[in-house]
Amino acid sequence: MPASLVEKHRYAPLTRGEKEQIFGLNAARVFGIDVTAKRNEIPTDYLSRMKMAYLDDGVAPSHRWYGWVTG
Repeated sequence: MPASLVEKHRYAPLTRGEKEQIFGLNAARVFGIDVTAKRNEIPTDYLSRMKMAYLDDGVAPSHRWYGWVTG
């Protein structure tokens, strides 16, 4: 929320928790989504993220050449 609105209408600044409630957690509750379980599904390590990206792009080879290329 812009600072001008906060000052003009004397709104309290929104905290991170309030923003989460407004933009996501309320909708998750309406649709019956377990937010904690969904957050835990997302891998945090680099190798798992690379694997997910690879599977999202498809399992076709990239045809990139690494190292010295001759010819």
